[in-house]
Amino acid sequence: MPTASAAAPTPARSGRHGRHGPDRALAEPARKATEPAAAAPPADAPRPRRARHRAAGTAERGSPPVRRIWLVAAGAALVAVLALVAVGLTTGTRRDVGSTTSAGGSAATANATANATANPASTELAAWAAAQLPAGTVLAAAPALRTALEDAGIDPDRLVGDDAATPDRPVLRVVRSDEVAGAPTVARFGPADGSATLAVVDPAAVPPSPDQVASRSRLGAAVLANPTTEAPAPAAELLRAGQVDLRLLTLLAGMTARFGVQLDGLPTVPGEDDGTLVRQAVIAGVGGRPFTDSADTAELRTWLSAQEMPLAPGTVQPVDGGLLIGYGYVTDPDGVVTGSTG
Repeated sequence: MPTASAAAPTPARSGRHGRHGPDRALAEPARKATEPAAAAPPADAPRPRRARHRAAGTAERGSPPVRRIWLVAAGAALVAVLALVAVGLTTGTRRDVGSTTSAGGSAATANATANATANPASTELAAWAAAQLPAGTVLAAAPALRTALEDAGIDPDRLVGDDAATPDRPVLRVVRSDEVAGAPTVARFGPADGSATLAVVDPAAVPPSPDQVASRSRLGAAVLANPTTEAPAPAAELLRAGQVDLRLLTLLAGMTARFGVQLDGLPTVPGEDDGTLVRQAVIAGVGGRPFTDSADTAELRTWLSAQEMPLAPGTVQPVDGGLLIGYGYVTDPDGVVTGSTG
């Protein structure tokens, strides 16, 4: 199943500012104001020659003092901004100048990839959440975990306290692996040895009823019974066992009736537990014709784009082996399809 230099400052340009720069020019009027007035020259004294060049930054004759004050303030502000940029480039913080956070799944994935210093488990979980969770689903976690997940790139709007009441939004909990305590686990992320592992649990999940499993098994067997269906043994086993999400299973049944389908496989999403229903399929071809290029998938893509919720897939993209079709995680896919849940 499906998961981101600082340039050396350039010397100041010479030219109309002169070799002394704007700071000295701006300070000159203030210095002159504090000096005692010079004695008036004799009436017959020769007029002094005018300077060939006006000092850089000196106000035009008759300009109001406000302009000088504004220029001094602007110069100070520019120095402050440059200092902040230099600090950000040196420390490498995520909240540097120009950084943004997007609520979209694709932007959250980029943030998670770019944050190389994040805990690996948090980074993997952030990428999974961006790709697999519908927009309305939130993650509940203790304060320290919320901070780690936000640093890994998860939108803060998707994170709530572990005791927050959100009756109008689906909630999954993020806990450390030793805190699962038998809760229905959706996925785990972290080192293979189990250290520093994070788990995503679904407090609202309930085991499927025998009737639900039997219904999925019958539909999976019907897909396999179609003479145009081709499926590798592992995929056929999942179909017969009723371990395929009913949204995907219903779509495959319709695809089989419409085109005939060749399955490359039913891959699991990396990190998800074995008990989580498979909700992805790689289609290698339809109508007995394997896909060889994007033109071969055009008819299938058109058919997929015409599907309505809850059967409209969230993912349709080319991969090795064919076209990947997938759905985001929901607590009760059977109820979503049959209408017993929203």
